[in-house]
Amino acid sequence: MVQTAKRSQNVPATPKQLPLYRGKKFELLTPSELKDVMSHCIYCSKKLSNPSARFSHLLSQHHQEHYKNIINNRTEVVNAYSVGKTMGLTSMQQEAYIMATLESAKVQAGG
Repeated sequence: MVQTAKRSQNVPATPKQLPLYRGKKFELLTPSELKDVMSHCIYCSKKLSNPSARFSHLLSQHHQEHYKNIINNRTEVVNAYSVGKTMGLTSMQQEAYIMATLESAKVQAGG
């Protein structure tokens, strides 16, 4: 009889395919390509100078929408964070994974 190891309930399964971020496989992009992709707002698509400016833009222009998106999809966000850590993603890839998760949820919700 072959026994399989039980997966801990606290460790999410690694997805077969990560969500796309702005239509791109963020995990395959070079750091400079990823920085460019991460400089766009997921709510209004505005191109900002860098990811830090995008974050400031999110807080100043889309705070309520972004907060609601995070709260409504908190399980998916926590899962993306956990899976990204398990996969050894860089901090920028980790942020892209979470933003891709939020972007996908926004699209699925019709936004």
